[in-house]
Amino acid sequence: MNYSELYYVMKNTHPEKKGGVVINYLGDVIGLIFYFYSFLSINLVSIWWKNFKSCRQYHRPCLGVKIANLHSSCPKYLSEFLAVFPDVTRGAVVTEVAEDSPAYCSGIRPEDVIVKCDGKLVCSSLELFEIVWNKVGIEYVELDVLRPRNGESLTLCPKVEQTSPDKMYQWEPTSWSVLRATEPEYTAECTLGVQE
Repeated sequence: MNYSELYYVMKNTHPEKKGGVVINYLGDVIGLIFYFYSFLSINLVSIWWKNFKSCRQYHRPCLGVKIANLHSSCPKYLSEFLAVFPDVTRGAVVTEVAEDSPAYCSGIRPEDVIVKCDGKLVCSSLELFEIVWNKVGIEYVELDVLRPRNGESLTLCPKVEQTSPDKMYQWEPTSWSVLRATEPEYTAECTLGVQE
């Protein structure tokens, strides 16, 4: 299965139960649900499992950003963005950047929109995560970034680092209800292997 976009799942997962599978109306497993994180696409589970079987280690890329899909941003942000870049309707909006992260050091800032990664169009946050997954620790990625506040089009090259276990839960996990209550300008937000 290939999904161009994913939505958070409303859930009531008990801390002792840890999570489970998400199944669509046809009975297909489309992802995993966790206590702390809303949803992990089956696409990413498949990539993770293949890597885990080959090297027997957890593999988690880190750029140090939280991202959201551009096309599901709040109308105010989207209209401001489209006023500057009228032909761009897909991409990944950077909602947060961790200080001293590879993304921050390369020049990525909040409200930047990533439209390409290594020459491939980025239509959603999931696509960006899939592209970055295999670049951990060995490569820089070339990101084409649009900065709507001043109309700049930039090419930035952060290194994709491996997230260490002590930094996996550095940022507070967000849930659907918390996200909607505290950050109404962004929907479908996720972390990009960020030091979650």
